[in-house]
Amino acid sequence: DGHEFLDYGAAASTAFPTFFDVPTERHWDPSVEGEQCEQSRYNDWTGIDSLAAPIVALIVFVFVQWLERDKPFFTFAKDGIMVGYLKEGQVGYDPEVRNSARSESNAQEKEDHARVDEVDNVMDDVR
Repeated sequence: DGHEFLDYGAAASTAFPTFFDVPTERHWDPSVEGEQCEQSRYNDWTGIDSLAAPIVALIVFVFVQWLERDKPFFTFAKDGIMVGYLKEGQVGYDPEVRNSARSESNAQEKEDHARVDEVDNVMDDVR
C-alpha cells in the first residue's frame, strides 16, 4: 500500500528532481524513455517479530529446563527468605546474619581492591 515498501534501487538518471534549485536544463524529464525507475514492491514482513517471539521464548524455556534437569542454576534459602536483604522490622530479620553478610561483602570488596592495586603495580613495573 504505502511507498515505504518500494525498492527505489539505483538512479536511472543523473538529472536532478524538479524541486531542486538548479537550472531547468539539469532537471529530470520524466517523458524521456529509459529514465523511468522500475519500483517493485518489497515483501512486507512487519509483525513477524511478534509472531516469532512466543516460539523463541518457548525454545529458550525448554532449553533452560533441559539444562536444569539434574540441578538448578540457583539455590535459595530453605525458608525462602532473602536474609541479606531484610530490613529491621521485617519478619525473619536477624541483625547477626545481616552484619555477617555485610562484613563478608566488605571483606570481598577489600580483597578485590587489593587485586586491582596489585595488577596496577605490575603494569607500572612493565611500563
